[in-house]
Amino acid sequence: MTSEQKKTPAAATPSAADFDPREARQIAYCIYAILIVGMAAQFNIYTFLPGSVALICAVIYAHVQRKELYGTLFENHYRWITRSFWIGGAVYLPIATIGMSLYHVMRMDMTEMFRAMYDGEKDPLKLTQILLEMNSTMIVNSTLLLAAAFALWWWSRCLTGLYYLRRGSPLPRVMRWL
Repeated sequence: MTSEQKKTPAAATPSAADFDPREARQIAYCIYAILIVGMAAQFNIYTFLPGSVALICAVIYAHVQRKELYGTLFENHYRWITRSFWIGGAVYLPIATIGMSLYHVMRMDMTEMFRAMYDGEKDPLKLTQILLEMNSTMIVNSTLLLAAAFALWWWSRCLTGLYYLRRGSPLPRVMRWL
């Protein structure tokens, strides 16, 4: 093997000299902006899919870059971003979905549905329609309240990260949930 062949792989890997903190800061700002806009996009049927894809791409990028920025202030921010995604997506949303489903089942007014069943209605779609007609306001209001609570939590984590990024300092307690 020649000395030329030995230098090629080493030259291809980034070194500490190649690290540009201004560029890393701008990318971190962009990721936080994507997270904020991506969450806002979840509330519109036309922007839901593009917002979700952008959100997931930003989190994947932060996760990959976090390992490359080990020991810098940006590693801390990228850890905060990935933890926000996993706490929100893997913990909060499933628990909230189960809790809200139980709440809806316990609070639903089923008298009209039972009356229709007593009168001989056997079509499950018709019975479901009756149930939803009687409870649609409660379902929509409670779901919007839950989504608003989650969005406030998400945005507060993003704004906290932006605050510390703007100050040029790491987040003090990156492992916290709130």
